[in-house]
Amino acid sequence: MKKLILLILAFMFLAVASANAETYKVVKGDNMSRIAKNHGINLRAMVKVNPGIKNPNLIYPNQILTIPTVVQTQTSTVEDEYTPLDSLGQFAFGDEGDAIKLIKMFSLQDEVKRLLIEKVKKGDLEWTSIKNGDRFQEMGFRGYKIAKKKFANWSESHLEAARLYKVEFEGEIYLLFDPLRCRNWAWRKEKPAWIIINKIAQEADGSLVTPIPEFKFKLACVNWEGEFSNHADGKANLGGFPNRCEIKEMPVEGWELISVEPNGGIVEVGYGETKTITFVNRKIAPPPPRRRTAPPPPEEEITPPVVEVTPPPAAEPPAKIKPPVVEVTPPPAAEPPKAVIPPIVEDKCSISYESYGWAGHYWALEGGGQSDYYGAKANVFYCPHETSWGRMREGVGAVINGWDGDNSGYEFRGNRWSIGPVVDLITKDGSRFTTTLQLGQQRDAGYDGVGYEASQKTKILYFGQTADFYNVSKSIFKTENWLDVVVDIGHEKESSWQGWPISEANDPAENKSSISVGSRVYFWQTESFHGGLVGKGNYAFGDHSIGLEAGPFVSDKEDIIKVGAGFRHQFNSAYETNNGSQIGIGMDLDIVKTIDKIVRYLKTDKKKEEGK
Repeated sequence: MKKLILLILAFMFLAVASANAETYKVVKGDNMSRIAKNHGINLRAMVKVNPGIKNPNLIYPNQILTIPTVVQTQTSTVEDEYTPLDSLGQFAFGDEGDAIKLIKMFSLQDEVKRLLIEKVKKGDLEWTSIKNGDRFQEMGFRGYKIAKKKFANWSESHLEAARLYKVEFEGEIYLLFDPLRCRNWAWRKEKPAWIIINKIAQEADGSLVTPIPEFKFKLACVNWEGEFSNHADGKANLGGFPNRCEIKEMPVEGWELISVEPNGGIVEVGYGETKTITFVNRKIAPPPPRRRTAPPPPEEEITPPVVEVTPPPAAEPPAKIKPPVVEVTPPPAAEPPKAVIPPIVEDKCSISYESYGWAGHYWALEGGGQSDYYGAKANVFYCPHETSWGRMREGVGAVINGWDGDNSGYEFRGNRWSIGPVVDLITKDGSRFTTTLQLGQQRDAGYDGVGYEASQKTKILYFGQTADFYNVSKSIFKTENWLDVVVDIGHEKESSWQGWPISEANDPAENKSSISVGSRVYFWQTESFHGGLVGKGNYAFGDHSIGLEAGPFVSDKEDIIKVGAGFRHQFNSAYETNNGSQIGIGMDLDIVKTIDKIVRYLKTDKKKEEGK
């Protein structure tokens, strides 16, 4: 009786789960991680209910995916779940640990360990990026602690540079990752990617030719290319790693290429996938023998046949017989298909974004002045692509700044905005360079409290360059560097004294061009925080002032919030009240990461409430 009750309950459970199951149609720009996140489930549960998806990082528009229900997700065991890794750098393995020792501790077959260690020692690697949703069987942390089944859980636009070592053993691909920022070595295994070349050979009349003769073709992939030939049965199998390849057949005398399917010989194949390309070749029939014409009967006066004798009407001049390679049209079924553009994978043409904000306050050490500053910037990137330098993205960016304060009784305020193109490059060694060129406008205004008022509007050209480097030395594991150039390309000023206008000749506009440089150096870290020193310098062309600043800063491991303090000294200004020393505090905020963290927290809190 008890077994019967359990059986009925199990049946009801499955029925409810099936009734509540949802489906989702993939659209351009989707990936499984984002779909899972939007439905409040984890990636592992999403993959589990879609067994037809061999590679979670490779889905196509119009695919139908099953969305697991909350009940289905809750029934999975802890051992079956991948736990999230919110950021690299927590309990970093670092440069001091012995990577070879860690690899030997992984749950890998001895031969796989030997092959990977050999690759690491030789430096036989390629560069890659760890992105949101990437899974790992095991990951090493500080103190040679190993965690099982981890997956990257951060914003879609965030990429972590890493070294990648690959080996193949007993039909499986083993991938060993070495993230540059933390050196938390990790591995996972995948099924190989396969391309099958299928050859069909036809006689001139369309009948099949057996056995199939040898045909040669060239395979050109993203990272390599080579020449191959098919086997006698008409197939050639090319096993290996995920890639985007174009296959072109090399010309063979006496044969013509009728069709190539699909996509004209262009395929994208991921781990565990098999793609087939079919070539159809047909023999070129030899032209029929030319007909010879009998000479005409003799006449009284025979003229040389080259001039006078005309061939009988039934026989056309041999020169007009065209070879069948032109005249013979293939049957309709064998017409070459129209070229089809290959489906676009999310990573091939995705939109990513980043946004930052900052604010701070300065106190003058003499004169009683103080000032505030604040600002934000945002960049939107389109279609990342690989170049010989690394992964490149282009897009549009915007920057806005504001300031106000009091300088020895003179109250001032201003703002500046600019917008324009931006280019971002992550090199193969993990360094990042961002270049910005923008047009905008700056406004300045001031009042001395007695009667003088002034305002100036300036058109500006802004150039910005940032450069981030990792693992600079044993003591410095990261630096963030920047250069900002503002060029005054036109201005106009209005000023007055107790309401009476002052001519521009007596109170000319000021050149608002300036140059600023800075560097943030990271050289200490704990389990939750890291930090170091920041240095800045600037020069203003209008009053020729020079400012220098230095101080400490601290940040969380995800670099969401940076807080710092500094001592600033300004000198050489044409206005004596602008010279002097100040102390200040400031904060930088990664807005995209902040929003992403809040959304994840709210979803987690909601699930807890539903669980109660």
